[in-house]
Amino acid sequence: MTYETLYTKNNTCVFIPARAGSKRLVDKNLLKIRGATLIDITIMSAITFGFRVDDIYLYTDIDEEKINSSFKIKILPRDQNDAVDTATADSYIQNFIYKIPSHYENILLLQPTSPFRPNDLYQKMYSSYISSNADVVATGTIFREDLWQLNTNSFASRIFTNDPRRQQDRPVRFIENGLGYLINKKKVLANSLHLLKWEFYQTEAPYDIDINNSYDLEIARLIDQKFNLIKIK
Repeated sequence: MTYETLYTKNNTCVFIPARAGSKRLVDKNLLKIRGATLIDITIMSAITFGFRVDDIYLYTDIDEEKINSSFKIKILPRDQNDAVDTATADSYIQNFIYKIPSHYENILLLQPTSPFRPNDLYQKMYSSYISSNADVVATGTIFREDLWQLNTNSFASRIFTNDPRRQQDRPVRFIENGLGYLINKKKVLANSLHLLKWEFYQTEAPYDIDINNSYDLEIARLIDQKFNLIKIK
């Protein structure tokens, strides 16, 4: 299947998980950058990618009166078990799948806390998905730092003991940055997410920020101020 036939085949939906509770940053999915909430920004990204509003789903336990209704996307109630800190990705993805029409073959998961996405991101991810035959294509930031951990004796030791000391000689690793996960629906229903075949699509600054605290939010606002990344509609 080519990218051009993707929407006419109508085989992919957008999944936006947004939990009401957040301990580090209260109501973080409703916080705003240039007047738009993180949820609004994520919905606008999906529309920019070319998705119809009928194929965009917000899976949330946030009160509906707090959500911008002008987009007219589908809002699905998030199960109580999926709205707690201990909820796993496997659980809330599978529970979401059981609530949507069966004709979808793929799920594009977009995290509201990663608000900056290039306009061609989905096209690039889908091309990688097709060419790699992966079960999951995720966006990631290359990471070459030397990781250490504290042991029970309080002394630190290297995690990857065989890695070269020079950064440029270390193997390429990725950090998930939440911009997008393109997931095969059947595969994630049959197996745990981390056991599937993953492919990473590399993204870089200024797009790869993930908002988890107030400092991240202020940095995101400054980044948008400088680069005008949010397209308000």
